[in-house]
Amino acid sequence: MSSLQELQSLYEQGNFSDCLESSNTFLLFNNEHIEASLLKAKCEYEIAVINAQHNDEEDTSLFIAAYNSFENVLKLKPTEETAMLFAVYINAFILHINLPEAKVYCDILALSDDETVRLKALQYRRKVNFSLDNIDLVLEDLAYTISYYQDLFRNDRSRLDQELSPLYFEKAEIYLWHKKDAEKVFETFNQGKTHSFTYALTNCSIANLALDHEQFEIAGEAALMAIKYGDEESQPELLNLYERITELNLRNKLDKGSVHALLLALRIYSDVLTDDGETLSLAKTYIDFYPDWHVPHHFAGTFWFDKKNYEKAFTHLKRSLELGGMAPGIRRYIEAGYHLNGQLPNIENWPEDSPEAYYNTAVDFYYLTEPEISNAALAPELLKIRTRLYEISYNGFYNYFYNNIPIIAETAENQVHAFAKCANNYGIASTDMGEFERAVEVHSLGYSLSPFWEQLSSWGTALKKLGRFEEALDIFGTAASYYFENYMYFSSYLELRGEVLQMTQELGRVDEARELLDQITKDYDGYLSTNQGNLTEEELFELNEKYIVVQNTRYDLLKQENHDDIIKTWQEELVKNPDDNTAWYMLMQEYYQLKDYPQCIACAK
Repeated sequence: MSSLQELQSLYEQGNFSDCLESSNTFLLFNNEHIEASLLKAKCEYEIAVINAQHNDEEDTSLFIAAYNSFENVLKLKPTEETAMLFAVYINAFILHINLPEAKVYCDILALSDDETVRLKALQYRRKVNFSLDNIDLVLEDLAYTISYYQDLFRNDRSRLDQELSPLYFEKAEIYLWHKKDAEKVFETFNQGKTHSFTYALTNCSIANLALDHEQFEIAGEAALMAIKYGDEESQPELLNLYERITELNLRNKLDKGSVHALLLALRIYSDVLTDDGETLSLAKTYIDFYPDWHVPHHFAGTFWFDKKNYEKAFTHLKRSLELGGMAPGIRRYIEAGYHLNGQLPNIENWPEDSPEAYYNTAVDFYYLTEPEISNAALAPELLKIRTRLYEISYNGFYNYFYNNIPIIAETAENQVHAFAKCANNYGIASTDMGEFERAVEVHSLGYSLSPFWEQLSSWGTALKKLGRFEEALDIFGTAASYYFENYMYFSSYLELRGEVLQMTQELGRVDEARELLDQITKDYDGYLSTNQGNLTEEELFELNEKYIVVQNTRYDLLKQENHDDIIKTWQEELVKNPDDNTAWYMLMQEYYQLKDYPQCIACAK
């Protein structure tokens, strides 16, 4: 019979079926053992969740069994908080069979000494009270929880936004659809809008309600946020909102938020909203009405930029930046200025925009602007600009996460992962600038925030540039391990392994390098043998490119061998892969050294 520690180990390893079977056996001899009874109930719950995910979501029999087991634990120990939490969750969110009892449990748990338990109890109690139509009690718990987090995370803005955003969403939805209290809706919106309130449909509903009540400033803010955070699901509602604000524009001058919302909608939904000059007409109207506002100039400049009318684009984009500007305007301003004057324009003012906006601008600058205008003379200056864009983005994210400075989200994307992606690209740009220490610092922080193998690869490259080979080997090795979790293509795995091989050889670890070379060769040959028939020419070419580092290291390791063995090795490589240009080149070199020119020429051909 298994011990309680062994049962716990099975549970922690995710072996829920084995754990349940062993727990039942244990309880045959210890039928009132609380820890084992609780473990049995938790296993039944986890099995029920897995079954619901992969089979019939409507079948609740397994959840009923788990619920009864938690109730059995509470008969043995009425104060067992974990059992109460699970019982409440199953009852409130899945079964809905005894909500008054669930509320009693929540009331007890809300007095727990454990902060995590208290907060979960409040969350579950809101769900129970909502199901019981006790809406005022839901609002009371929301108010308490919001106040609690405001105090707890007053010096951690990112965590504060993370916790408050869904709470304000819940509160707004209640006032919108259950209380139908417009003033409370607007009050909640004003409180929540600075906390990543990225709910497109809710913002759309608030905008429409504000228009009904002629609260035009709130309507404009909510409409802009709705369109900014919109997705495919919300598109029909957002297009209806666009039409409504457009009709209002025919009768009255709009507030800035509504104008911005219309201009943004025309750009985002250009495939639906045919822009036959509407952007220019709207921009011109509000350039005249709000002469010191940068937004209409930005969209007018963007419109002309897309039409490749760089003179008009440059004029508007330049004026937009002079008035404050937006990050995306920078790259268009630079590109338009270069097309117009043959040189890069000066950037006198960097707009105050969100870190995410600067990150997206830097990405577009690299993929769209640099290929369009770059040349050998210009490339260093373009790299400096791109690095600066990433730097501004990185600093903005850093201040948000570490210095408690608020930011406005550009999208509904997870901000932590956005920061990590920015760190990766900023680190790469810093490496290209020769700022290797800065790159190492940035990549290290980025990986700690949201780990992904590309960050490790970039980090390893910076360490290698600094000559810190031992550290680089560890980093590249960790990156390569992601391949076994299906996170990367074989070509990327091959490249990382090639880096490890090359540095191992350069560190003088010849025996270790030879062993590693054999492993990589075996992996490569095996992959080609299995997949070659399914690979495109481009994929095969990429594999050959990534394999060059491996073959170059093989060449270095073969230098101590005699010519016959070296020739045999390269011939064997070519038997396995006749398209390996590197192997042909190495064989050609060997014949050249032997002055076997006919064979050398044959290899060259």
